[in-house]
Amino acid sequence: MHERIRQLGGNLDITSGRQGTVVVAHLLTSQCRFDSRCMKASTTNNGKTILCVDDEMTGLSVRKMLLESQGYRVLTAENGSDAVVLFSSESLDLIILDYSMPGTSGHVVAEKMKELRPNLPIIMLSAYVDLPSETLALVDRSITKGEPPAVLLEAIALLLRDRDGLCSKETLAE
Repeated sequence: MHERIRQLGGNLDITSGRQGTVVVAHLLTSQCRFDSRCMKASTTNNGKTILCVDDEMTGLSVRKMLLESQGYRVLTAENGSDAVVLFSSESLDLIILDYSMPGTSGHVVAEKMKELRPNLPIIMLSAYVDLPSETLALVDRSITKGEPPAVLLEAIALLLRDRDGLCSKETLAE
């Protein structure tokens, strides 16, 4: 867990005493290259719902905390099947999807989601550097899991901005 939080730009404080052990995770969201966007994010992301899908519970929990600290509403699923159920029943603004999961892979889940809602942005997360071109063609962005939080936050901000622009243009065209 410590290594994963460190990869995401944070650290763990562990203290032990008579009443037990306390573990505190610190996420350094202020290290964004686009500080003004990070500052705005906590007040402007309200109402944006992100579905995070990952079979690795630690990474999923850390990502959820990071995104909630930025004002997003975050739903989580630990596998592809649960993700498809949430996708079908919830109003979502963006998907963050792990590529390598037992059972239904991220590729298959992305394929199903894009068939139903082709304009919904999907970010594919992977520990692998080189994803298959077929997978990359399905998603809007691919990010390696070891990247700092600023990379994920920037990708989310850009995809949501582009999506909101697209929605506004579609509304104007009607």
